Amino acid sequence: MIEYLNFVESLARHGGTDQVFFNSGPNHAAIVMANIFRFAKSEVNIYCGGFSGEVSNDHRYLRELENYLERGGRVVILVEQDLSKNGSSKIYNVLRKYKEKVDIYLSQGQVTDTRNGNPVHITIADGRMYRLETGIHDYTAEVNFNNPERVALFASFINQLMEDSRDFKINLAA
Repeated sequence: MIEYLNFVESLARHGGTDQVFFNSGPNHAAIVMANIFRFAKSEVNIYCGGFSGEVSNDHRYLRELENYLERGGRVVILVEQDLSKNGSSKIYNVLRKYKEKVDIYLSQGQVTDTRNGNPVHITIADGRMYRLETGIHDYTAEVNFNNPERVALFASFINQLMEDSRDFKINLAA
C-alpha cells in the first residue's frame, strides 16, 4: 500500500502529470481522494453514492478534506442517497463544520458510462484532476491529475445534473 500511496502522491505533487492510472478497492480510492483534496486549490466537484463510509471514513481522506476546506477550498457534491443523518459516516461531520464552503444536493439523475450503460461516480478538481469510478461496488476507477479536456467533459455531465438538482439541497445543520 505504501508504494501505491507514494506513486499517487508523486503524480499529484508534480503539478498533475497527464498520466492515466487505475485504482480498485476502498483503500486505493481513499488514497486518490485524499490526494485530490491535498493538491486541489479552489473547487472539487463530486458525484457519488452518498458517502457510506467505506471510503469516506478513511483518516487520510478526512484529514485532507478538512485541510482543503480550511485553506479556503469549496466542495460541490451531488449524492444519489442522502446519508447525512447516518451517524456512521464521519465525512458529514467535516462537511457540517465547513458548511459555508460546501453545497450538497440530492441528485435527480444518474451518470452512466456511454460504452456500457453502467453507473459511474465522478470527482473533478480545479479543471484538471479527475477520478472516474467505473466500478461503483469495487471502487475501480480511472484517475488522472492533469487532463483538462477530459475534466471538461465530466464537468458538463455534473453541471447538467446540478441544474436538475438545485431544488434538492441537503441541509447540513446538525
